[in-house]
Amino acid sequence: MKELVRIDDEVITEEDFILHLKLNHQFLPLLESMIKDKVTIHAAKKRKLETTVEEMQKTADDFRLTLGLHRAQDTYEWLERLGISVDQFENFINEQLLKSQMIKAVTPKTAVEEYFKLNSPKFDTVDIYRIVTDSEDKAKEVVALLEESSDSVDEIVEEFSPEDQSQGECKKMNAVGRDQLEDEISAKVFSANVGDVLGPFQMKGKALYEVVLVVDNHPAELSEAVRDQIVKTIYNDWLQKRFEDHSVTLA
Repeated sequence: MKELVRIDDEVITEEDFILHLKLNHQFLPLLESMIKDKVTIHAAKKRKLETTVEEMQKTADDFRLTLGLHRAQDTYEWLERLGISVDQFENFINEQLLKSQMIKAVTPKTAVEEYFKLNSPKFDTVDIYRIVTDSEDKAKEVVALLEESSDSVDEIVEEFSPEDQSQGECKKMNAVGRDQLEDEISAKVFSANVGDVLGPFQMKGKALYEVVLVVDNHPAELSEAVRDQIVKTIYNDWLQKRFEDHSVTLA
């Protein structure tokens, strides 16, 4: 196996490096990412998508600049250190472009807008205060205090926060999505009005109780961030279907 590096008298080979990735649970995620890229690129080639010299040059330039490789010579030296040929680098750039083109082809603007129209509640968010206590009685007291004066939430947080913050942290959380909360809490939070106090809820597997104050709610908008989420969802759904057309076997 090819030698990668020496540490004193120890030689680390490619095989050693792969073993390290496997034992640290990094090998399969990297391999899965590569497989997804290759399946996408195969689809792009099947559609006869092509890249131009200008696109190749711009993508290569952007790639180099992100690594601080401002001169052509810097790039050649970088490739040489990694044992990568110019042809291999150009093929990599070409495949990245094909992947990008294929993703755009399967996630057109109309598809993104239609997905949002049908699934907009998924992208609603709320701002909340999450207050954790170490007893149900304290949680009920928090509820009573907040219902009396929610403007005092900061003082209430300070008074009732558990000493062991590793057990649960009292804090304000902004732009919280439905999937960031437990199902029971999520359903109630997203049905609540601004200013509503919810709970107490017992935290799963813990002798802790939480109270939620709804500070604000934000109905979904088709922002760039939401567009990016939808593109990823549509692309991943498309990928799963594409896998049915391929035989992928781990060695």
